[in-house]
Amino acid sequence: MYYEDTDLCYRIKKAGGKIFLVHDILVVHHGSKSSIQNEEQNINWGLQSKMKFFRKHYGRTGIFLCGCNLLLKTLLVYILFNLSHYIIGRPRNIKIVRKIVRLRWQDYFKYFGVR
Repeated sequence: MYYEDTDLCYRIKKAGGKIFLVHDILVVHHGSKSSIQNEEQNINWGLQSKMKFFRKHYGRTGIFLCGCNLLLKTLLVYILFNLSHYIIGRPRNIKIVRKIVRLRWQDYFKYFGVR
């Protein structure tokens, strides 16, 4: 549902297989309909899936790079929200963004057993 398809394709390519794109098949994706029921858990599952993929294929270095990516995203989000504060006024959903960022960091540290 998250990085599982990436993992499957990665392992197929690594084993010498080929990935094909079939244009004749129509798949309708209903945008997060199965995971929208619990948004906080959805965020955790997505990050956990990503970390499992990178740890499985790239070891501790992969997890470190996930942390670097998360740090850059956090900085970018806070920079953009602070700029928007000066340009158009305080965004209404800043609390939601802070909560999502905090949950992602908590999940990242939980993966290592850090509280």
